[in-house]
Amino acid sequence: MICEKNQESEIYNKFLEIVNKTKTERPADLLVQDIKRDSQWYKDEIIYMFYPERFGVEDETTPNTFRNLTGMLDYLNDLGVTILYILPFHDYSSCNEEFVEFVFEAKARGFKIQINYPCKLDLKNWKNPEVLYYMLDIMGQWANNGIDILRLDAIPCFNKIPESDNENIAPSPEVIKLLSAFLQLVAPGSIIQAEACCKWPQDIFPYFGEEQKIDLGANQQTTRTEQVQIAHNFLFTQAVWANLITADKKHFWEAFNLTPKIPDSASWSIFLGSQDELSLDMLDAETGKIIHDNLVLKGAEFKKDLGVSGRMLNFLDKDLKKISLAFSILFSLPGIPIIYYGDEAGVSYNWKYAEDSAEKREFMQEENGEKDLNVMSYFDSRDINRGPVKKEIFYNAMKEDKNLENKIYKTVKNLVRARKENPSMSRGSITEAINGSKCIFSYTRETDLQKVLVINNLSEKSVNEKIELPVHLINKADKSLFDLISGEKIRVKANYGSLEVSLKPYQSLWLQFC
Repeated sequence: MICEKNQESEIYNKFLEIVNKTKTERPADLLVQDIKRDSQWYKDEIIYMFYPERFGVEDETTPNTFRNLTGMLDYLNDLGVTILYILPFHDYSSCNEEFVEFVFEAKARGFKIQINYPCKLDLKNWKNPEVLYYMLDIMGQWANNGIDILRLDAIPCFNKIPESDNENIAPSPEVIKLLSAFLQLVAPGSIIQAEACCKWPQDIFPYFGEEQKIDLGANQQTTRTEQVQIAHNFLFTQAVWANLITADKKHFWEAFNLTPKIPDSASWSIFLGSQDELSLDMLDAETGKIIHDNLVLKGAEFKKDLGVSGRMLNFLDKDLKKISLAFSILFSLPGIPIIYYGDEAGVSYNWKYAEDSAEKREFMQEENGEKDLNVMSYFDSRDINRGPVKKEIFYNAMKEDKNLENKIYKTVKNLVRARKENPSMSRGSITEAINGSKCIFSYTRETDLQKVLVINNLSEKSVNEKIELPVHLINKADKSLFDLISGEKIRVKANYGSLEVSLKPYQSLWLQFC
């Protein structure tokens, strides 16, 4: 129960009033989109996540505005990403005129928009109907401004109970169901994503809910989960990093086997770089220590042994082959891939920004008379990931052809293309392709119309390996298979239920069967 029983009729009537108001105000183009949009459109997307005031700045001391940010749309269009995930910004309001103009401009170029749904309230107040009405109204405003994905932050903490961990406690599911039902009524073309920081997939699984059919009118129906449609898979993130650092495929398959099957219309989202630390809490102690000890000197420790902050470029030793492999894995696994701003352009961590942020944090607390004498440091290591990146860095990476930054950019752009052009990589099933080497991370991605074998060499050595495959794929193998990444034919040898392939150090192949 969200409300008291004697309030049900009043709340129901007010709910319908807000629904009707929001639908009446919905722009005509979005009404058409609601009917025509593929019910699982989000599975085909590639997300680009950034802080609007720090992405593509003119100089590092002047925060960006949304008007300036329009100048980054050509770059993002060239890269090929499809969803712009705008992290929280100053004047976080659907009435922010510059923001509305930016969304209009981005939409005109074919981008979709994601934001964090602002729900940072004292959620004990969900039993207060006025809080509910306010939140529904805000959700409707964002949706009618063209927001395609609303991310619910810290979703397990929607309800706060004294002397508890405040997580996964009713009425969180009821609240989420109500928010989702509202969005599906007023803006069925938009969806909800859950953020449940460092939660195991089995703990996140209930927040998808059951699938249900929704009548869109005009003889159109869609299938949608009753709560959220997307959720971060933090276990996959940690497992992929463990694969990369240890050159051992077992970490991902252990994670995969621990991950419950989600409803067909739902999707995980996956990332390697982000605005936060790389947590290590889901790995066994031995593996966690190996990853920590390997990465901490290339970044910064986040709270002792809990994680490591840093950028992909530094974590992967500024090695193009390692970076290319990491992005290839990201784009070939099931789930919606997320690129964190700058990772595709070889951006390094920013210690100066982190140090300046610590000084500002301490100064503000002193100014407000709130300085805590027990605080050992105002330094937050995650700030090294969050610094401003100049516009010219991105455009130079896009245009120049002789430096590491451009090589990384071209690699990521090509992988974005390959992902978008091949439905098996976004909507296909995944099955482990068995082989005898711990460093060969291989799997098939299959739809009815396309079969692809992905082979990743996690090691620094060349490897010749036999990959076990089912008969229906072996029978399609010729003396060579087309690699969707390079566009070249790769020589293979098919024999007795296996495919023999040679791979260079850190090479990744996406081999399509005819």
